[in-house]
Amino acid sequence: MYRIEFSENADAEMINISDYIFDKSGSAEIAIKVVLDVMDRIEKRLGYFPNSGSVEFISEDEAVYRQIVIDHYYIIYRIEENERETFVLVTNVIHDARNKDDILTELDKR
Repeated sequence: MYRIEFSENADAEMINISDYIFDKSGSAEIAIKVVLDVMDRIEKRLGYFPNSGSVEFISEDEAVYRQIVIDHYYIIYRIEENERETFVLVTNVIHDARNKDDILTELDKR
């Protein structure tokens, strides 16, 4: 099973999702449950099948970014390697109401 790591950006997006759900529902329990459910589903899917996502784009430095969809969220990730292991780095968690293309265009410029 591959280890799943969330970038600082993906962590911040998950916090924003939690905050939004809390603001709409008034329930911290619901917000936490939704975020933990999405994270669990990411880990189960990508931990066992990291290449299952469609290729979203290839950056200028030739990093391959893939995408899966979980509920209303686009999960953008890439497969990373270091001297010890191969792992999955989740770079973005984008709600489908947001303009994913604008966000990914910014990502590609980094």
